[in-house]
Amino acid sequence: MIIARWESRGGKHWVELEQTEFGFSYQGNGCGGVMAAKTEYDALQELMVKVNSGYFLPDSAKTPMRRVR
Repeated sequence: MIIARWESRGGKHWVELEQTEFGFSYQGNGCGGVMAAKTEYDALQELMVKVNSGYFLPDSAKTPMRRVR
């Protein structure tokens, strides 16, 4: 189940936070990973730190990703 999604202005770059029977994970365009968070709140906070740091954007990007879901 998708909990949240962030996208770049044009939608080319994106990342989704998912909850599965095994826990929390994220998936983006060309990337993905498992999270150690135990709660939805902790998973959101952990992923928001990465999103806000520009982790999922190329170095040339000037506009941060925005949450769309």
